[in-house]
Amino acid sequence: MDKIVEKYKFELLPAYSKYKSVAILNQKGATISFLIPYYEKQKLKRNLKKAFYNYLNFVKIQEDCPEDFKKEACVKFVYGSKDNLKNTYHKKEREAL
Repeated sequence: MDKIVEKYKFELLPAYSKYKSVAILNQKGATISFLIPYYEKQKLKRNLKKAFYNYLNFVKIQEDCPEDFKKEACVKFVYGSKDNLKNTYHKKEREAL
């Protein structure tokens, strides 16, 4: 991944992710996919969208803003089991080491 793009990657704090049962599956610039376990978590989905849009607004005003971040924002939610979330957490923890 490009250093500039890596610099502007959207991330959630691990404690927030585990407490709220949410994980980032992937991100490519202004497009992001979150993994959440339940359809009915409307408030969580609203908060994640708001946080991501605010973050994109911040990135777009930077002088070295990558082109992928200048596109229209797209937030997707993928519904999975608690096991899917645990596997995603463990994968992210291994990547961080």
